[in-house]
Amino acid sequence: MSDPAVQMFASSEIDRAGERWRALEEALSDAPLARGWDWTAAWLRAYGDVVPHRFAFVERAEQTVGAALLTSSRASGRAELGMRRLHVGTAGEPDGEGIFVEYNGLLAAPADRIDVARSLIEALTAEPGWDELCLDGFEVADAEAFAAVAPRFEVGTVVSPATDLAAIRAAGGDVLGVLGKGPRSRIRRSLRGMGAVEGVWAESVDAALSSFDELVRLHQKRWLAAGEPGAFASSRAVAFHRELIERLLPTGRAMLYRVRANGETVACLYGMVDRNRLLFYQSGVLEQNDQKLKPGLVAHALCMQACLERGLDGYDFLAGDARYKRELATGEARIAWATLSRRGPRPLFSRVARRMARRPRPLTPFH
Repeated sequence: MSDPAVQMFASSEIDRAGERWRALEEALSDAPLARGWDWTAAWLRAYGDVVPHRFAFVERAEQTVGAALLTSSRASGRAELGMRRLHVGTAGEPDGEGIFVEYNGLLAAPADRIDVARSLIEALTAEPGWDELCLDGFEVADAEAFAAVAPRFEVGTVVSPATDLAAIRAAGGDVLGVLGKGPRSRIRRSLRGMGAVEGVWAESVDAALSSFDELVRLHQKRWLAAGEPGAFASSRAVAFHRELIERLLPTGRAMLYRVRANGETVACLYGMVDRNRLLFYQSGVLEQNDQKLKPGLVAHALCMQACLERGLDGYDFLAGDARYKRELATGEARIAWATLSRRGPRPLFSRVARRMARRPRPLTPFH
């Protein structure tokens, strides 16, 4: 059997690349969402004009066995020294405009991961023009495949709190019943105090986009009041998500869930369905005068129950250590970030500068 070979397509060859990408995706069973063409094409529509990119396909015996989007960015910050970064997957957006992809990785069958990773590493290390190869928000198994080929990869993982809906279903199907005493009490108290509460799962694209627009309004209002830009400050990010919803909703892979209390929207949730589990992406929650009312917790509890009843097996809150995630999760997954630094003066000086920046500064005595 011949060794796999890498074929590169330029950004201008998007139609040709898309055709080959979709053919591989269809050949794989249940391809991960963030590696599918719908996600990739939506990202390219939003960021393709500002993020340099190309397409890599790994071929074996005239068959495509792997695909990846390669993007380029230039690091900012004094400690970064303008590091030239090469990313695998939809990453490298301008500062403040990122979508923070998670469960990223290679579009390849599990049995081909090592071969595809090896072929990419060999092809990319033969190229000039980059200082760091970055794996952003990777599935751990895919990051481990790269690290097995190139042990100098620095791999770190973060917790993604998650709830096992399949286990709850097997135990009787009551989401609220498996939560801890504290969050369960706060949700029940909120349900009593909020009046007539109704949760609605958007079934059409129009309804989903309406819920998304309301989510953005609620989310931005809350975070701007706190002096933060919010997740939807970038028009590019908003455009990406609107197109993604239009692409995914008809096949049941986008979730917009709106909760109303006495006819008023108090919370909207947004997520994607990936391999029969819900990946919660973002929310918009109406501020309450009564701080004992927790519409965000209520919305998640109702949405988790709706996901269970629709046959989903998991509810993943994605990376982050927010209190509400810990309270509503029954377990955890892990997501990886990894970096391979090239040997040379710029990467070396950058690593040293970053270490120095992380050191606590000595106290300066007052005179």
